[in-house]
Amino acid sequence: MTENGKIKYFLAGIGGIGMSALGRMLIDAGSQVSGIDHNMKSSNLSLLEKNGIEIVSNENDIVWQDIDEVIYSSAIKEESFLLKKAKEKNIPIIKRGDKLASIFNKEDRRIAVTGTHGKTTTTALLSHIFISSGLGTVMYLGGISNNYNENYIKTGTDYYIAEVDESDRTIESFNPNKVLITNIELEHVDKYKKLENIINTFEIFLSNCKKDCIVFYNKHDECITKMINRLSLNSIAINKGISNSKNEICYSWDADFLKGDVRLPNNNIIEIKNKNLFGWHNIENAALAISCAFNSGITCGKIQNAMKSFSGIKRRFEVLTDERLGIILITDYAHHPTEVEKTIFVAREVYKNKKICVVFQPHRFSRFNYFFEDFLKALSNADVVVVSEIYSAGEEGDNQSFPKKMVKRLQNEYGVQSIFTFFDELEDTCEKLKDISVILFLGAGSIDHTARKLAEKYE
Repeated sequence: MTENGKIKYFLAGIGGIGMSALGRMLIDAGSQVSGIDHNMKSSNLSLLEKNGIEIVSNENDIVWQDIDEVIYSSAIKEESFLLKKAKEKNIPIIKRGDKLASIFNKEDRRIAVTGTHGKTTTTALLSHIFISSGLGTVMYLGGISNNYNENYIKTGTDYYIAEVDESDRTIESFNPNKVLITNIELEHVDKYKKLENIINTFEIFLSNCKKDCIVFYNKHDECITKMINRLSLNSIAINKGISNSKNEICYSWDADFLKGDVRLPNNNIIEIKNKNLFGWHNIENAALAISCAFNSGITCGKIQNAMKSFSGIKRRFEVLTDERLGIILITDYAHHPTEVEKTIFVAREVYKNKKICVVFQPHRFSRFNYFFEDFLKALSNADVVVVSEIYSAGEEGDNQSFPKKMVKRLQNEYGVQSIFTFFDELEDTCEKLKDISVILFLGAGSIDHTARKLAEKYE
């Protein structure tokens, strides 16, 4: 420890969205934080430095005697030089999720938001409702909230709201008072080989929750509903349509899924009429957040005001250009077939009668290969598809063969105009698509940078 007693943490992969939020949280708690990231261009690093976090650019520059504990992201492999070195020096190492859980579990009022898809939007919206209602809130988010331009914010300590990730099973370490589960589907196939495996992880997580924990869930998700019934959990369901059950809150949507409403037990209706919550999936996410906020004692008036002022999240159907310029560029984190399908669907509903192009950067060999047929079907809903090499995220494999195969099959089997392009040629390829009205840049990798760079040319 330092002379003033501060614990000194070193974060490996600190530029990641979850790690950077954790670094901010540790600084707020009075600790000393430093870290390293292989991507020194990460936009999160400058913000971390402004908050007093030292960024090391080379592993050889790490001062090991100044480290009490190493925290590492899921992107860091167990056999990495850095973790091996820490073990040699008997420095404790811990996963990001486990460290977050150790902080989170000490708090009195703690809300965990999880699920395969939609947890970032749901966490951001729920946090915004609490913060704008004047409640002291700590928000830990796996994305950047447009309302606060942050992935971590602390307005007080009445409530801790954390997006909890199932990808590396650290979700099992969390013990919340309230849980919001958006949905469960097979994902992270590098860790989970079949649906039953990921269901088991969620089941362990829920089994570890406190006895008085309330679980908010979507009744139309079969996996979650069976789990809730099997574990006999204290729960509140959101349910489309009409219900007389005291443990259900109903929601509805209009024909094109661009607005909806939630009917609360006191017969008050909360309108969901916000361009950042388009699509049936986001109406369901909003219904979960509204249900939890109401259950926490927030008035309908405050919830409705927060719904109107919610500004969304970066890289979640984020429109980068003004429609009046003649071309609409949209960036979205979608990297699973279900997410890709939903994003294209929303684009169709919002921009009716316009030609839709999807520029897709596959994320991870394991995911792309496993869900290849599902990706193919999802992308076939676009008018034009541009596919780049696979963003490996640390995995090894041939990053061109499967994308090229996809392009051929989209052309031959679905009649979709398709192009394979190398990533460093992506910007030039997009500039040649002169007859396209709407271009969606989809992927969890570096494609967002290309989308923003291209958008700058239209400013």
